[in-house]
Amino acid sequence: MIGVFGAFVLDPSASTKLFGVGLSVAVLLDVTLVRMVLVPSAMSLLGRHAWWLPGPLDRILPDIHPDMDDADALLPAAAPSRERPPGERPAELV
Repeated sequence: MIGVFGAFVLDPSASTKLFGVGLSVAVLLDVTLVRMVLVPSAMSLLGRHAWWLPGPLDRILPDIHPDMDDADALLPAAAPSRERPPGERPAELV
């Protein structure tokens, strides 16, 4: 984005150059200051409260455990299989 906004500087219009420089500086500050300094430090200070989920939203969202070792316990039980010996026709077709 900095490259795209920086390309606005090549335009002959002074207002376009001003927008290009301003947006480039804004993106640079956002990337360096906000995303690399402020957000990680705020997350560190808040600890587990940074991951607080409001109650109504907690009731709507599904309960997912991606790091669970026994994830098969969450799957519904499989229907019993009725395997037929080879060559036997199903009862509904007889």
